[in-house]
Amino acid sequence: MITPDVLFERRGQVAQATLNRPDSLNAITLPMIVHFEGILDEVARDNALCALVIAGSSRTFSAGADLTALAVDQDGIPVSGPDSFPDRLMRFLCKLERCPVPVIAAVQGWALAGGLEIVLCCDLVIAGTSARFGDAHAKYGLLPSGGSSIRLPRRIGAMRARELMFTGDWVTATAMREAGLVTRVVDDSEVEAETTRLADTLAARSPLCLRRMKSLLTLGSQQGLQEGLAAEQREWAAHAASEDMREGLSAFREKRPPRFTGF
Repeated sequence: MITPDVLFERRGQVAQATLNRPDSLNAITLPMIVHFEGILDEVARDNALCALVIAGSSRTFSAGADLTALAVDQDGIPVSGPDSFPDRLMRFLCKLERCPVPVIAAVQGWALAGGLEIVLCCDLVIAGTSARFGDAHAKYGLLPSGGSSIRLPRRIGAMRARELMFTGDWVTATAMREAGLVTRVVDDSEVEAETTRLADTLAARSPLCLRRMKSLLTLGSQQGLQEGLAAEQREWAAHAASEDMREGLSAFREKRPPRFTGF
């Protein structure tokens, strides 16, 4: 699937979606959301995939929602409610967060407002030294509608999140690595290669194991200790009957690389 505003490609067991509105710093529009949702559906159906990479074209990630594309009523008030842009953005980002495979954000340049909200829904983040992260809504008298008021404090802590949201300021990739949002910081020239290395590492793992592991990690962050431990035991029992677990054990005994199928 190739669209004017989102490019999609697959390389072996790794898929990549690239935001592709370079003239507007990859600002997010409703058609982009629709196209991206289709990509997420395709990724979810493919049991052999081990990772989804999200990147931005022209050395920037996304400067957030395209405010010029917001629908307004006759009084100039932005439209809200079911199927409005804020509603569709929220639903898209929740769908991204539920993507069954690990999602890697490859960030260069701006990741602001809605762009930051996309990053917050990813599992791993490779950032170039040019990357700048910020909520930015407060600068324009706006409130977030993609979940940053909920996800940002959980990822970087309440005090740091308050500072970023109240001021609207941006911070560096190194600051976000120290805060816990960014996985690795590399030179801009190395972002693609480092992301590929990480994705290739995941591609050598069991697709089924990665999906179940991501599910457990997500549930664990939402459950109490005993509920989480019980869920892990149930999932282990279900996974024990899988072809991938049998193959992994056979490969270990036979001292050879495993050949996983995702089942």
